[in-house]
Amino acid sequence: MKINKPIRILHLEDNPYDAQIIEREIQKSDFIYEYINVINKSGFLYQLKKFKPDIVLSDHTLKDFNSIEAFEIVKKYSLYIPFILITGTTSEEFAVARIKEGVDDYILKSSILRLPEAIKNSLKKKQEAFENTQNLKKLKQEKEFIKLLLDHSRLLVLVLDRHGVVKIFNKACQRLTGFSSSEIVHKPVWEKLVPVEQTERSKKFFNDEKGYIEKNEYINNWVTKEGNSVLIQWSNSFFFNKKGKIKSMLGVGRDITDMNNLKNENENLSNQLIQAQKMEILGTMTSGLAHDYNNILAALLGNLSLIDPLLTRGSRELKIIKRIETSTTRLAALNQQLLQFTRKSQQEEKALNINSLIEETCNIIIKTVDKRVEIKKQFQPDLPETMGDENQMMQLFMNIIMNGVDAISETFEKNNCGTINIHTARTILENEKQLFGYHGVNLNSELLKVTISDTGTGIPESIQHNIFQPFFTTKSKGKGTGLGLSIADSVIKKHKGAILYDSEKGIGTTFYIYLPIRVNGIGLKRPETQKQVLENNLPQESQRKTLKFLKILIVDDEEDVLEFFGDVLTGLGHYPITTISGNKALEIFRKDFKNIDLVIIDLNLPDMNGAQIWDELKKINPTTKVVIFSGALVQEDINDYLKKGAIAVLLKPLSLEKLKEALKMVGE
Repeated sequence: MKINKPIRILHLEDNPYDAQIIEREIQKSDFIYEYINVINKSGFLYQLKKFKPDIVLSDHTLKDFNSIEAFEIVKKYSLYIPFILITGTTSEEFAVARIKEGVDDYILKSSILRLPEAIKNSLKKKQEAFENTQNLKKLKQEKEFIKLLLDHSRLLVLVLDRHGVVKIFNKACQRLTGFSSSEIVHKPVWEKLVPVEQTERSKKFFNDEKGYIEKNEYINNWVTKEGNSVLIQWSNSFFFNKKGKIKSMLGVGRDITDMNNLKNENENLSNQLIQAQKMEILGTMTSGLAHDYNNILAALLGNLSLIDPLLTRGSRELKIIKRIETSTTRLAALNQQLLQFTRKSQQEEKALNINSLIEETCNIIIKTVDKRVEIKKQFQPDLPETMGDENQMMQLFMNIIMNGVDAISETFEKNNCGTINIHTARTILENEKQLFGYHGVNLNSELLKVTISDTGTGIPESIQHNIFQPFFTTKSKGKGTGLGLSIADSVIKKHKGAILYDSEKGIGTTFYIYLPIRVNGIGLKRPETQKQVLENNLPQESQRKTLKFLKILIVDDEEDVLEFFGDVLTGLGHYPITTISGNKALEIFRKDFKNIDLVIIDLNLPDMNGAQIWDELKKINPTTKVVIFSGALVQEDINDYLKKGAIAVLLKPLSLEKLKEALKMVGE
């Protein structure tokens, strides 16, 4: 060992003669040194701090001190100061005991010649111990740093030995699986993490070294502590021993369960969008068919009203005609509800009477529901109104009721019947927590409560948290879009309400719908039915003018409807002019507009729509009186046409009495 700087030597010896002998021996060495001799404990303590020795030489017995105490002090001061015991007389057992305690060397004063070499060896040994300690500290720091990286990594880090036993299982692995490190480390990876059906394959994987190495990238499943399956994509690296055999494997992975689910969801979404498009097309077709049915019903009801005066009052024939007229009127009402529901319109809030809206919804549903399903309604009288979009609210109730109907149909093999119970009431919520997530709900005010329960199969608890998710359905392919409850939840939130549920498998499901009461809603009129629309848009009897001879132009693309108008108006003493073409109507009007008192326009014509015809009529004669005639209007459309200047809006199918009422509105 080559020493370039002076070695500071602190010598504890109270015999001056022995001290001189030892120092002379040190002088014979080939290293540079600084030497201080102390004779007692106080001097030793002082120089230990001030002189900061590189090595301590000590006699064993002093007047107030001994080498054992001195060594204990040095150990507390620094572990890296060599301590050599130099004494004249002592037993071999004593020397061995001191060496075991950590003294670096033991020299008899009679063998002092080997002191310089002992000093160098002790210093070398302590230097190596110091360096080893520093290396261990550095290694520990690096290990802690790596552990810190592993614990904070979002990637899964797994280290296995050659036999598949887990050595490292980082925090990301623990968070994903729910297993702690102690539950997994030192155990085979397949013991808890690998699905049972893949255990044997996993064992073979580690037994086949060639396949082991080749599979450096792969995807497999793990099982979490709760029993859920997660899909993981791995990238592996291998460590080899000196013989080239695999020593261990480092796997870095990521959880791709959501990505895989997203892929599946995208596929389902694509299929559901196709289904939604089909439903949209079906809705358009339904709307078109309903409009055509209205034209047929208009002609049918109109001609039935012409037959009435021709038959003897109380006759069998008149009773038959009345029964046909009643059934046709019911069909017309159902057709009008279908148009109202399928029609696409801008969202418009207005005062809604929930009892009436549910009644109207049930009237649509009951025609298509299996007769084994009974719908019972219990409405609270004089229920306050709420503000909302009529179409959306109708869809909300229809979706929930139809869900119940579908659930009941699955029980027919056992029960052969079922019940939907609908109950309305006003309520005050006492438990704020039950409406967590519905931030628009005012918990301190009264609310409308609609309870819809079914005696169906109930919703399994394991999937209840998914029922409001878009496209989630338990129905077989082709029997459900998975949008019903999602739309219901969306509608209820838009209306600042809430929807809760309670379900038990095998018993049934109950939905609780809460809606805010309209602030100024008490005493308001209930929303108008289609039957009331005409009556509300006609003037009072005292305001109507006496019916006189009128020249009337009627534009409609249905020949039967035109024949009805022709027969009725002629029978009333008027002069009707009919045409199926909008362009032809304008041509007739241009030639004779001064003599035409009234124009009745159907809105849906093949060559041009009614609104366009009206605009052209006003260009020819701004004072032209117009009556709009259609089967596909809702209140907001009717209001728009009345504001625009129409003297009345007639809805198909039209009865004779309604037509007479409209004609009385035409002034001279």
